[in-house]
Amino acid sequence: YYGLAQAQAMTGQAVEARRSLLTATQRYPLSPKPTVALGSLLLKARRTRAALRWFERTLALAADPADDEAWEAGCYAGLCGVRLAQAHPSRAPALLPRAEQTLRQALLYAPEHRREAIEGLLREAEAGRAHMAAAKTRDSAAAA
Repeated sequence: YYGLAQAQAMTGQAVEARRSLLTATQRYPLSPKPTVALGSLLLKARRTRAALRWFERTLALAADPADDEAWEAGCYAGLCGVRLAQAHPSRAPALLPRAEQTLRQALLYAPEHRREAIEGLLREAEAGRAHMAAAKTRDSAAAA
């Protein structure tokens, strides 16, 4: 089902690919490959919250943080967290610390050619947390 889903995705059959990946996750519940692939498809479809759930599931399934699926899921989970925090600032306090954590973990194991992109996402997460802290300080000063 995983291979079929890849072929379907490459030929523009996103709905069928998602269906095949869901079947793969049911038949092989301990395999991180279909879960990270499903998260990627959902992220491409701009279903960020759903994608984040699948990337977090992949991280939970990964036996070794150095596995390709683990650092890739960490990178994408961090991306989802940053994007959701930007879209929903009230959720940023819950999203950004986890995004930073998963990005830092991914950075440890990602291949060299992917590290610059991960570092950029990490800077975005850190900037978001700094912005939150500054806003909290302003709000406290205004209330006093």
